[in-house]
Amino acid sequence: MEDDKLSRLAGNDSSIHLPTPSQGRTEAPVGRHARCSKCGGTYAFDAERSYNICDACCEKFKIMGEDERNRVLVNLHKSDELRKLKIPPQFHAAKSVDLTEAAQEKVADWYANDTGLLTLVGEPGTGKTRAAFAIAKRATFDMADAYIQQWEQTGKFSVIDWGQEKFRAFHFYKVPELVLDLQTRAGVDLEALDNQLKRIKATEKLVILDDLGAEKTTDFVVQCLYTIIDTRNDWGLKTIITTNLLPDDLAERFDGRIASRIAGGDLVLLKGPDMRLEKKKEERNGSDKGE
Repeated sequence: MEDDKLSRLAGNDSSIHLPTPSQGRTEAPVGRHARCSKCGGTYAFDAERSYNICDACCEKFKIMGEDERNRVLVNLHKSDELRKLKIPPQFHAAKSVDLTEAAQEKVADWYANDTGLLTLVGEPGTGKTRAAFAIAKRATFDMADAYIQQWEQTGKFSVIDWGQEKFRAFHFYKVPELVLDLQTRAGVDLEALDNQLKRIKATEKLVILDDLGAEKTTDFVVQCLYTIIDTRNDWGLKTIITTNLLPDDLAERFDGRIASRIAGGDLVLLKGPDMRLEKKKEERNGSDKGE
């Protein structure tokens, strides 16, 4: 991918290997053979073998798997494919090098460990949402790779289509929009509200809660957000929160429970100028030079 740091966040398959036919096996007893489920040929029986395909088919499917990995990596840069993942166009080019080296390291460590909660804090325009989508792209590749590894071992290939829910590695929610949706459901259908909260709380996929603190705060809102954050934190489910507010500010706006959960997770402080304003300045300067 773009660089070594980005490879940890946006997809690098260099550390992914299918065991070669000789790995993890003992010599098969003379005369004992098994039949390959794909080509029908025979291969030396091995009780430790985790898949029932012969060495030739194993190599064939490994090559097919590498081709599919390359296709996934290419598609992570295609607008049409990224739209299927529901990544807004302005974040299609999101990558880890948009962060400082220290921030990249901290985010990469969080991703590699079992820690559930990561909070990206910074002033508007410092790249919080962009960083969240860079991580989401890495999670997408990792989910695709898990399917590919399974296919390599079984020979049951199926092209990855990110438009299908089972291939989506993350769910993105703008908190103000999520709050409005939950409030609407509460006024119309309590069962639908409960189901929505359960989906967000319990899904093992990465959940991104963007712009926490921008919503209008009520007791209902605080309780819903606390329930989501607390449950996912308790179960160690990967959750990214972006906010302009430090934990002390969150404690004032909500209550100490939410701030405590956030402070207990990993926190990355992003600093710098407002990238949106900087981009506008560059556009204006370019327009002035053109005139």
